[in-house]
Amino acid sequence: MPKFQKLREAKQIGNAIRKARIAKGEALTNISGVFKISIMELNAIEDGNLYFFQNDYAVFMKKALEISEFLGLDLKNPLQSPLGSKSPTKGATQQIPQFLKMNTPPDSL
Repeated sequence: MPKFQKLREAKQIGNAIRKARIAKGEALTNISGVFKISIMELNAIEDGNLYFFQNDYAVFMKKALEISEFLGLDLKNPLQSPLGSKSPTKGATQQIPQFLKMNTPPDSL
């Protein structure tokens, strides 16, 4: 797998783990305690930061898979997980805070 593809996949996996953790209401401190890892390492996983793991994709994936299983996220079957979604903008409007949404369309010139 080319290096840039691994970097992109690590970012997607980390993002999926972060979303699953937040959806479950789990705190970073709780997950770091369960897996005996630092919050800094957990942040690196959620950020998809391979450089933190000396670009060792296998080490990153081992830890990411353990955490994803704990959170009930199936990274081994991408069709069942958020990574399998074909449209990255699906549900994007749900992520925009209400105060940033415009109530009326702008006037046309």
